[in-house]
Amino acid sequence: MSPIDKTVGAVDRFQQRVPWLAFPVAVWKKFSDDQAGHLAALITYYSVAAIFPLLLILGTVLNITLSSHPEMREKLLNSALSQYPVIGTEIKDNLGTIGGSGVALAFGVLILVYGTRGAAAAMQRSMCELWDIPRDEQPGFPASLGYNVLLTLTVGGGFVLTTFISGVAGGAGHLLIGLGAHVGAIIVSFVLNVGMFWLSFRLATVRKIPYRELRVGAVIAAVVWQVLQLAGGYVIAHQLHRASALYGTFGVVLFWPDDLNLAKAGPEHRRRLLNQMLVQIEPGYARALSRYTRVVEQRNHLLRRVQAQEAAASELEVWDLELCRFATQLVEARAGAAVELAAGAAVAHVSIAPGETLELRYLGPPDDLAEAIAQARSDDVRRGVTTVGPHRDDLAITLAGRDTRAYASQGQQRTAVVAIKLAEAQVVGRRAGEPPVLLLDDVLSELDADRRQQLLKHLGEGAQVVVTSVEADPFPQDVIGRSRVLRIAQGRVLEEG
Repeated sequence: MSPIDKTVGAVDRFQQRVPWLAFPVAVWKKFSDDQAGHLAALITYYSVAAIFPLLLILGTVLNITLSSHPEMREKLLNSALSQYPVIGTEIKDNLGTIGGSGVALAFGVLILVYGTRGAAAAMQRSMCELWDIPRDEQPGFPASLGYNVLLTLTVGGGFVLTTFISGVAGGAGHLLIGLGAHVGAIIVSFVLNVGMFWLSFRLATVRKIPYRELRVGAVIAAVVWQVLQLAGGYVIAHQLHRASALYGTFGVVLFWPDDLNLAKAGPEHRRRLLNQMLVQIEPGYARALSRYTRVVEQRNHLLRRVQAQEAAASELEVWDLELCRFATQLVEARAGAAVELAAGAAVAHVSIAPGETLELRYLGPPDDLAEAIAQARSDDVRRGVTTVGPHRDDLAITLAGRDTRAYASQGQQRTAVVAIKLAEAQVVGRRAGEPPVLLLDDVLSELDADRRQQLLKHLGEGAQVVVTSVEADPFPQDVIGRSRVLRIAQGRVLEEG
């Protein structure tokens, strides 16, 4: 026997005589032999995909049961989604619901639960592999489908239940306060987690392994899961509270031909301009905008129910409060940004087209927004839509006091929009602390030679600019000389100069 074999044998005999050392070694060996890393990755893959339908069900149920209590619904959703660091807010902002109730909801839930059985199937295969359950003893179709559905309901329902109760008892939802509530949340959540894992392990091993052999694993899994929940909550509260969105990480201002609608089309284009600018520079604006949009949708749904005499008009009061709360945040941000934008646009426009005065004016809701919403309620019920709020805002654009939509030429409209975009770049750069990237697509067409020349003087002033054009003639040689020029011909990108 070689010295290496003797050494390995001595170490092996030693670890067998010492239980506290033998156990982790045995677990590690079992983990390696069963390729448990691959099995865990498979379960994780399906589980991540399965979480979103389950959250969709939660959101739908809360919308139905708490339609008259939006603040309570928001708190409960927050308590559940706080378990997801960084992406929790994004999930909430984009979480939809299933329309209708009763039979429609039940049918939707059945489809969603059926779609999540991939995670259950992966867990069942993994547990059978770990416990050496022969394939001929594993259930076939349709019994396997039944086990998958039961396992999905156990894990998914248990997960939602534990996060729900944890939030109510003192979690991120802040429905209760005090040390006792937090301790109670941990105890209740832990007990439920033990039960959930214990039952799910029994189902995943297709009832071939006795409960008593699964209890230690269930407790260990519950402890690990509880620690992960607490650690995640700590990270959210202390480290990632400002990471709800990544807007503003990379500042960009884009001009493309459709932006001419700013000066020639309806107010939705000008609201989009303000929104796209503010999500980059105003902390919390993206979240407030998303929540305001959802409140308007929910209020409109309730207005149609009131119109059909399926709900009482008094139920609108809570939605009016929510509407006013988020609307105030949007209006304040838009009003301030419009002032900055107007000043920069006026200066940029004069430098491109001397002799013409460009003015921007924010047209927001009435100052007493709550009163305006209350006065418009009967009209809202009649129409079935919300008629007062920042979703009806506009940004008036005038040249020499005249509306650009009716009185400006194509060249004047393009000049006005370009000036607004240059002002937007200044505002973004000033608020963010560094100039954004300017992306200008076909910006020089329909401009006369003088306006082109004046515009090109502004390009490259402290910012990176990407300009596209179907021809190079409009660009002076001094601009060409200090730029990197790429030409696309016959599907190939060629560098010139």
